[in-house]
Amino acid sequence: LTPTASAVIGSLTLTVSGLIPPESLPESVLTWWVGDATGSILIAPLVLAWATQRGMLLPRQWLELALLLLLTLLVCGTVFGGMLPEQFHHYPVSYLPFPLLVWTALRFRHRATTSVLLLIACCALLGTHRGFGPFVRQDLNQTLLLLQLYVATMTAMILFVSAIIAERQQAVAERPKPGDRVKGKVIAIGEEQVFVDLGGKAEGAMDIGNLKD
Repeated sequence: LTPTASAVIGSLTLTVSGLIPPESLPESVLTWWVGDATGSILIAPLVLAWATQRGMLLPRQWLELALLLLLTLLVCGTVFGGMLPEQFHHYPVSYLPFPLLVWTALRFRHRATTSVLLLIACCALLGTHRGFGPFVRQDLNQTLLLLQLYVATMTAMILFVSAIIAERQQAVAERPKPGDRVKGKVIAIGEEQVFVDLGGKAEGAMDIGNLKD
């Protein structure tokens, strides 16, 4: 609701002030709304990740992260910094940073993932502002809209992947180990084994000879 209110009020103000013609009002509202929504899904997870997560990286992880950041800057410079040869401009080079984002989500936690997302978004914004990259158009509003949709799509996809990976890692970490005491409900008793519901989606089995009152 907040992006919608901001987009409508801001665009109406520009129209009343004469800064944009009335026929451009719908286009202005859409661009403004996409920009606000993109900022929300990009910045809010970054702030939450750095405010809530704890823990330090291992020395080898620092080296891996440094290599990842270096490759990210190199790829962003190629895509959005004008380093790409002209004959490759019509190729979908905007997807080149995606494998690096997947690498970040797989190997690091939300703090690194959201930080790399912000880095790529800033590089894309700076390069597009300087007239480089695949989103530069003659129409400034179209340029802004394409850039914002790119950042929003990239952010939503990687945050979704990162959440799935984090959930799976947490489930693996909480999985009972041999010798751990667990509580559960007996759901079936076979001739040789007893099947136990451990809660959630977890189930276990034990030899019937180990069953105690």
